Amino acid sequence: MNDEYVWTHIEFCVSRDIDIRELKSSLVKCVTKSQYVDPVEEPSMWVIDIEKDTVKCWLAAWAKNAGEAWELRSDMRLFVLEYLNEKGVRGHVFNYQKTN
Repeated sequence: MNDEYVWTHIEFCVSRDIDIRELKSSLVKCVTKSQYVDPVEEPSMWVIDIEKDTVKCWLAAWAKNAGEAWELRSDMRLFVLEYLNEKGVRGHVFNYQKTN
C-alpha cells in the first residue's frame, strides 16, 4: 500500500512557560501557508512529552512527494524559529525524524 502523499514532521522543545495554545494556533496557520504543504488534511501540532524545563512538540503536515516534504520540514523549522524569536524564547533544541 502506497500513499500519494508524504506525512512529514519535526520535533522541537519549548519552555514550559510558553502559551502552548497560542504556539499551536500560530504554527498551524504558518504551515498552512507554506507552498509545500498539501491541503489533503490540515497541519497538526501535538505535545508529545513534558520534561522538567521543556515541553516537546511535534508539528506535522502532508506534502505531495519526498522533495516537497524536505522543503516543508525546512519551512516548519523556520516558522518555529521565527515564532520563538518573536516571543523572545532562546536556547531550545530542534530535532527531526526522517520520513519515508
